[in-house]
Amino acid sequence: MRNESYLETARREFRRLRKLADAALAQLDDRELVLPVGAGDVSAALLMKHLVGPRWRTLSVTKGESRAYNESPRPYLTDDV
Repeated sequence: MRNESYLETARREFRRLRKLADAALAQLDDRELVLPVGAGDVSAALLMKHLVGPRWRTLSVTKGESRAYNESPRPYLTDDV
């Protein structure tokens, strides 16, 4: 085990997971990107839109919940990708 800080470990793990996600998304064509896998599922595009939603935009500069973040409704979780 390397002697690294928690932040270094988290960054390394994020880069590893990002590579996996990028490789998985590269296998999808444009049509597959926006189609849900099954009934009640969301598309890969909608999932990505959710992951980059407002909660994460200010995470590095605020503690706890962002004041701009509104738990309900979730406007970025719509079919309008």
